[in-house]
Amino acid sequence: MEDTLSVSTSEAMSRDSHRRDHNQPMTFIYIEPHPNKPQDTKSSAMFNPFRIGLARYRRHSRLPSLSLRHTHTNPIITVLGIETSCDDTSAAVVTSDRRILSECIRHQHVDHELTGGIVPSIAAKRHSENLPGVICEALEMAKVRVEDLDAIAVTRGPGMGPCLAVGVNAAATLAAVMRSLYSTKNLQLNYPIAGSRSSASITWCVNLTFLLASNSSYPLYPLCQPSTPPQEAHALTARLTTPICQTTSNSPTTDPYSPSFPFLTLLISGGHTLLLLAHSLNTYTKLGTTLDDAVGEAIDKTSRLLRLPWATMGPGAALEIAAARGNPDRFGPRLPIPMNMGSRSKEIFFSFSGIKAAVARLVEKEVDLESARDVDDLAAAFQGVCIDHLVRKTALAIERCRGEMGIQLSSLVVSGGVAINTHARRLTALAAKHSLPLVCPPPRLCTDNGVMIAWTGVERFRAGLVDGYNMGIMPKWPIETLKNRG
Repeated sequence: MEDTLSVSTSEAMSRDSHRRDHNQPMTFIYIEPHPNKPQDTKSSAMFNPFRIGLARYRRHSRLPSLSLRHTHTNPIITVLGIETSCDDTSAAVVTSDRRILSECIRHQHVDHELTGGIVPSIAAKRHSENLPGVICEALEMAKVRVEDLDAIAVTRGPGMGPCLAVGVNAAATLAAVMRSLYSTKNLQLNYPIAGSRSSASITWCVNLTFLLASNSSYPLYPLCQPSTPPQEAHALTARLTTPICQTTSNSPTTDPYSPSFPFLTLLISGGHTLLLLAHSLNTYTKLGTTLDDAVGEAIDKTSRLLRLPWATMGPGAALEIAAARGNPDRFGPRLPIPMNMGSRSKEIFFSFSGIKAAVARLVEKEVDLESARDVDDLAAAFQGVCIDHLVRKTALAIERCRGEMGIQLSSLVVSGGVAINTHARRLTALAAKHSLPLVCPPPRLCTDNGVMIAWTGVERFRAGLVDGYNMGIMPKWPIETLKNRG
């Protein structure tokens, strides 16, 4: 164990005693000094080598049991996924036979409604507070022993830098620490947790060390770099949730999952509006993206502009509910479909800033925000125009794949947070027109979540695509660079 992680047992006990006397939670890691260094005999009787006293965790929290007897004879891969790229803290356990053993998520809607949007520093602070408990709950719910995990999967980017750092620092540090701990003979980790603190990455190490352990048959604990960028995870989620018989399989002997490669993905979320051709794992071609706002961003901003309450659900969901009550024909003709004239109509690009601006003009000059009818009708018109725009450009992408590129697609996958929108299912008619199965993951897996991260970890782990402990975050990461980093 690195000396930088060690404190003397007497010092640790003294500090902890002070905190107990003042009714403060424990905040220090207890690691027995190196065996070759002088030790306090009295203290040593109370501390096993490399004993971990975890820092400031919630009182009375319980952890899965840790058994060191594990044989890697089971071909099923089990992965813990961690997702903290934006404002949801999520962890999940998923297996390679497509079982979702658990999922735990903490939302921050109430915090960010007060500020009118997501503030990265506030979101990161909430991740720091929530992640230890989220991982504990995911493992307990899955009834998985920590040594049964084959890999940790974590979102590296893109996303909000401070938020990404919370998850990446936790996963990388924990994996590295558990590798060191498993190299120690006669390891005993039978000590309770005292509390939780996350002001630095080393604190994450001590907060969650109980939770993650390496498979003893491996030379090190593998840390997968999945969902990097998370566009990949959204695309691959369909391969977790789709029955094998539902889509056309182009390579049934080599690809155990469905939809098989290649397939076209329409990713519609708060951060992305993207048409992505998935050739294979780690190889993607971006066919089209937005020139300005992502569709999810435009929806969220329009929801706030219409003053829709969203603390319990998110602004996009609030707008969808309002739109379901409204008449899209009342304001629809006043909202032009973007990039639908002249040469631009043949370009595979999206644009939502113009629609958003048109809504703002209507609100300023005509719409009464105190009128529920006006708000609902405008929400319905805005949503309808956005979906029309998405359908038109997706049709162009399908035609390009089959014509210019000569690619036989297996299916059309619609994923991302906006895919929850029931009106987006209008893409069914488009897919049917082109004789393509339409694959939409369940709504709960369309937003950023730990399940998609864990599943991408399964796929990347099977392909040998794992990473070291020194990887950093990448707030901006084009998906085309995936193949370059291997």
